[in-house]
Amino acid sequence: MKTLFKTIMTLLRGIRRSVIVLLLLISVGFNIAFFVSDTLLVAASGVVSAVSGTRTILARQADDIVQLEADLKTSRQAQRQLRGELDDTAAELAQQKLAVREVRSELAETAAHLTAERATTRKIRGQLTEASAELMMAPEATRRVRAELGRELADSRAVQQQMRAATSVVATRIARRNRRAAARELSVMPAEAVPV
Repeated sequence: MKTLFKTIMTLLRGIRRSVIVLLLLISVGFNIAFFVSDTLLVAASGVVSAVSGTRTILARQADDIVQLEADLKTSRQAQRQLRGELDDTAAELAQQKLAVREVRSELAETAAHLTAERATTRKIRGQLTEASAELMMAPEATRRVRAELGRELADSRAVQQQMRAATSVVATRIARRNRRAAARELSVMPAEAVPV
């Protein structure tokens, strides 16, 4: 019995060693397979997640990658939008600068015109002052100017009378011609009414 017991014990030790070696070889085989093939790793990870009810590191990393990609996409869209707004703002600023330059140049031109007008106004005032002084001092000149204006007025009235006379002569001639033409037309009308 002792020998039988010893034999069974030895046999059990051998089986135990064989099972341990077999499990070790299976584990090494799975590790090599998972290392070589991503598909097997994903499948095994899914099985472990389903059996244990927890998320594996691979699943968490995949979710993190998806989240990071979404954040990156959102960030890029925000950057594009900000660049567009920056471009719009830069364009508006350039337009405002151009408008300011135009206003400044117009203001400078207006100031130059205003200065020229003031100088002209001063000059005219000076001339008027001189002329009024001369007029005040020379009533004879005023009388001469009035007499000259009177002559010119009389001449213009004479020209107007001549124009009226010439106009009435022309109107009389035209009236005579119209009367002759009307008389001719009236004399021809009965002949036109006769049927052919």
